[in-house]
Parts: sequence; structure tokens; C-alpha cells
Amino acid sequence: MKSLNKVNTLYLSGLLFVSLNSHAFSEDLARNELRNLSELQSGFDNVAVVNLNEASNSNATIVQKSFGNHKGNAAKIKQQGNDNNATIGQIGNGNRAYINQNGYNNEAAILQAGLYNDGIIIQNGDNNTAYLVQKGYGNEKLINQQDNNNTAYVIEKSNVRHSDYSVNQDGNDHIIIVNGMNKHIYVN
Repeated sequence: MKSLNKVNTLYLSGLLFVSLNSHAFSEDLARNELRNLSELQSGFDNVAVVNLNEASNSNATIVQKSFGNHKGNAAKIKQQGNDNNATIGQIGNGNRAYINQNGYNNEAAILQAGLYNDGIIIQNGDNNTAYLVQKGYGNEKLINQQDNNNTAYVIEKSNVRHSDYSVNQDGNDHIIIVNGMNKHIYVN
């Protein structure tokens, strides 16, 4: 069977950005963003959305590839502030990713390979770094960084299914998780 390369759709808009202080509220809004992306997605195409609001000297990159007659991938990046970098790379089908940056000099990346993985990075503050790497099937990861100088690396090894992580950081926190098992891990 010949594989089909999917078309990427890019939507640019300057929507109002809501600053968030509560972890639970931030996470709920981020999960709503993923649901809204699913509504934009039709058929087998990939969907990419970038919202910039008062963002200068910042970079937002989305690269996606899906295969065959299966659901495409969906990704969204929202940025407000200066000197922020956000990258989403997805290979596979049905993956969803969301990065929200509000502040200065933040770095975020989500790289997903596999099927039906969800990844979320929220950065409200300055000088935060978050990397989330997933392989496998049905994994859910969330990194929520509030305040300044947080570092979080969450790496899922191949063939892991249905694991989920939630990492909440309130400033000057440093977390590295490398997992090869089907686990549910929550770090506050």
C-alpha cells in the first residue's frame, strides 16, 4: 500500500492571551486547546495553528508527517513575550501537541513519534526550558512551568503504551524523567 504524505494547514492569528496563575486552571485550558484542535482537524490532513501576541524575536516551528489513510496530527503554539522558542515535531497518526509560552527567554520542544500521543507544555514566566519526547501509543504528557528558571525533560522510550505524566513547577525546579515502562507519574 502506498503511503500518502499529508498536507499541513497553518492558521495564523493574534488572539487574546490569558495569563494563568493556577496549575489546574492552566492544565484545563491546555486540554481544551487540544480538544479544539481535534475539531479543526478534518479527515487525514495535519493541522497546525500558531498564535502570536506581542511576541518579538521569538520562533515557532511545527513539522508534522502522517501516513496512510489514518487521522492526521494536530499542533498549536501560542506565544506572548520576547526571545521565546517553541518547536513541535510529530511523525505518526493522531498525535496532538500544544505549547503555550508567556514570558521571556523560554525554550520548549515536543517531539512525538507513534500513534495518538498528547503532549502539552505551558510556560508562564522567564528562562524556562521544557523538552518532551514520546514514542509509542496513547501516551499523555504535561509540563506546566510557572514562575522562572524551571527545567524539565520528560523522555519516553519506544513501545510504551498508555503512560501519562504531569510535571508542575513553581520556580527554580529541575526535573528529568526517562521512562521505558507503562507508568503514571505526577510531580509537583
